[in-house]
Amino acid sequence: MDALRRAGARGVDREGAHVLALFPPPHDIEPLVREVEAAVRASTTLENPTITCRWEPAESLRERWAAGLAPRRASGRIVVWPGGEPPETRPGDAVVRLLPGPAFGTAEHPTTRACLRLLDSRIRPGDRVLDIGAGSAVLSIAAALLGARRVLALEADDVACAAARANVRENGVATTVEVRELLVRPHHLPGLGRFEGILANLETETLVPLIPAMTPALVSGGWLIVSGVLTQESGRVLEAAHRTGLTPEVADRDAGWWTAGFRSQNGSTAPAA
Repeated sequence: MDALRRAGARGVDREGAHVLALFPPPHDIEPLVREVEAAVRASTTLENPTITCRWEPAESLRERWAAGLAPRRASGRIVVWPGGEPPETRPGDAVVRLLPGPAFGTAEHPTTRACLRLLDSRIRPGDRVLDIGAGSAVLSIAAALLGARRVLALEADDVACAAARANVRENGVATTVEVRELLVRPHHLPGLGRFEGILANLETETLVPLIPAMTPALVSGGWLIVSGVLTQESGRVLEAAHRTGLTPEVADRDAGWWTAGFRSQNGSTAPAA
């Protein structure tokens, strides 16, 4: 999936054995298909990947994104509202309003649902939170609505960043959530400061190399939520977390996807930058 982003994908999502990638319209489709095939072969064990493509206008994509979506209670306190009639709420609910757009990240996907469930039980008022691979910023907004005092949302794609910023404004949390365009690599993390919590909904190939750098970015006792991992790939993440001193607390399995919460025992207590 990271290879697809390097080939120019504006958004990448994984549904079982299939990967959906959104590209800006090319001048010539055939060279793009060949480039994507080469990128997938170089980064996977697939010798002959099957690539199919279709053209879809942005407006049509937005309409299809919103079609059939309804408010969903993702956790005890978090309700995601991607369109349609306003949701029924309870006192203390955090309602995340999402505007139709091309950025991935609604409560319809198992990884997002699981991240929201684990976030609800970990976030504390005043927390500083880092969201890596923020997509639509649904997780960042939820953290802010639940009391985080600072959220840094990092997203590699410029179109997704624009959608995330629109969602942040729509939810009235622009003074708390900063959306920054960045394809995060391990060397970026030391300069970002310290956080009580980190969210990382990423594919396994991207996630595993980041874990050793994420751990020092957590304050002592800080929490880490990881997702975007297929159940059969969870061992690699657990091994990387164990090597860096993270303590596993909970695992959430949903439709073949694995999401987990960890706790840092060795993080710094230095203030955020």
